[in-house]
Amino acid sequence: MLSVAGIFYSITWHTKAGSEFEAFHYYTTDSNCYNALVACMIIPFAVEGIRKRRFSYPRWLAVLHFSSTFCISIIMIFACCIISWYDFELAFGSLCNIFLHLICPSMLLISFFLSECGYQYTKKEALISTIPFLAYGALYLINVVILKRWNDIYQLTSMLPWPVSLVLMMIFAGFISFALLYFYNRFGDNRKKKLTQNWPSELSTEQLKEELFNYGKLNGKVADSTMVSLNLDIQEKLCEKYNCDLNEAAKKYSEGTVEGCREKNITHSFIPKYCKTAPKCCFLDNLFFRISRISTYPRPERKK
Repeated sequence: MLSVAGIFYSITWHTKAGSEFEAFHYYTTDSNCYNALVACMIIPFAVEGIRKRRFSYPRWLAVLHFSSTFCISIIMIFACCIISWYDFELAFGSLCNIFLHLICPSMLLISFFLSECGYQYTKKEALISTIPFLAYGALYLINVVILKRWNDIYQLTSMLPWPVSLVLMMIFAGFISFALLYFYNRFGDNRKKKLTQNWPSELSTEQLKEELFNYGKLNGKVADSTMVSLNLDIQEKLCEKYNCDLNEAAKKYSEGTVEGCREKNITHSFIPKYCKTAPKCCFLDNLFFRISRISTYPRPERKK
């Protein structure tokens, strides 16, 4: 919403100045339009995530999210490190520029790193994410150097020869993209470590199946039948660690979930909190409730 408001103000200001399309000569306007478009595409999945209490979206949209974050990060870096150096008024001289150059990029970076979609981005995807920025750079150089239709608003050709500026731009884009890739994947690895830090070092296959059945039964009793999730990603990690067949583990969890739903239908009662008669889980009771993105109801209070 802030991006759209800033874009609207920028277009309005340039229209009053007599050139309504000049606003789109600026990378700030174009990248914020791109960001707003990607945000609109994410909204339906975010609403569904709120309803199901677990956020997820397709891989292609995750790449677009990464790309929009990269593109708008360039704005903040350029505004703070380059544009403000030679023209502070252009970087932060108005409320519109403060929103588009600083506040919007900061908010997008925070939301990007806080979103837990479960993906690990690859180097190929990081390079693909730079395409919008490189496309704008090529368009900018064509209109400034060759066609001379645009003013050199970013002073790229006045400081260095344009071939040098082009090479530096590509190197800079790759560096920022791989930096985002590194830090996001690093945060993802840390989340996985937090997820598994309470797992016991040894657990037999039968004990794991029993735990999964009990947790599935508890989930079926407490969660809405339209919001019960399989948590397949967690079960994959459990089966990998304890050398258990994933199909058998998922079958046990599903059997427990069905059993819990049947008991709930028999008693005709919905249990909003921890059921006193539900089977007691050991480490899984703590595991599945520890990460908020995979839980479907509040964490139960243990009896002392």
